[in-house]
Amino acid sequence: MTLDARTAGRLDLELLAGFVAVVDHGSIKAAAEHLFITPSAVSMQIKRLEERVDKRLLDRDPRHLALTEDGKILVGYARRIVDLTEEARSQLSAPALSGPVRLGLPEWIAGRPGLARVLGRFQRVHPQVRLEVHADASWILRDLIARDELDLALTIMDPQAGSHRENVYREPLIWMVGEDAVLEVEEEELPLALFVHPCVFRDLAINGLQQCGWRGVEVFSSKSVCSIQAAVQSGLGLTVLPKSALRPGLRALGPDEGFPSLPDIRLEFHRAPGQSSKVAEMLRAEITHYLGGVRTTASPDTAAGKETTG
Repeated sequence: MTLDARTAGRLDLELLAGFVAVVDHGSIKAAAEHLFITPSAVSMQIKRLEERVDKRLLDRDPRHLALTEDGKILVGYARRIVDLTEEARSQLSAPALSGPVRLGLPEWIAGRPGLARVLGRFQRVHPQVRLEVHADASWILRDLIARDELDLALTIMDPQAGSHRENVYREPLIWMVGEDAVLEVEEEELPLALFVHPCVFRDLAINGLQQCGWRGVEVFSSKSVCSIQAAVQSGLGLTVLPKSALRPGLRALGPDEGFPSLPDIRLEFHRAPGQSSKVAEMLRAEITHYLGGVRTTASPDTAAGKETTG
């Protein structure tokens, strides 16, 4: 397609936002769900952006999507442009806020670059706010809320507690193993890399293998999702994690390899009892906006998980 001289090379914000979404979410389909548009529309955005800059930005095959060298250069600028646009929007529309806010996040979601950028933008837009973030297990975060040591916490829903809070995030759980790992069942045993107890990911992995007639043997345990991912990638064992934790070097296992389907996890916000903070409410709204587009990746009829360390 021949571009008009007025548009050639121009970095359109919508195209950059689509490009960033594809990189952050790891696939055209996931980016489309986040942006609430069709995968074909996202693919067209990437094609148009590549035409604008006259560079190939992504290498794609049926199993992988990776940035080219030119894509690696552009994505840094694209993120800054998209973030600055959001920051300007927030700066113009947000009320003046000040004071402390203590936020609790599950460890496996706290390290997401997208969420980190949301928190950084919130701090820049509201320089008089003193933001403190605590990443830990959901059951610990709920305990900190009850003890008034956090103002706001995002945690796994606990169905047994009879919660009626709004779901702000929903995601499938999947089995994961190292990309080059060859599973060999010896005496019906499989090695597992697991979070420490209590953890629904741990329980689902152990119980799921039992359903298949296998016995899971714990060979690695940690409180950190990064260390679990590294252990699995190195071939020490397999694990159960949220779908978004699938990264290069890991592959998903499914029913075609004998592994049972897993439930979705759902997240909800908890507020400190007896407190109503405008700062906490604005922060909750920003995080909810960021997470809102991702929950559509889950199937609507799967059940929520129970208590977790995540």
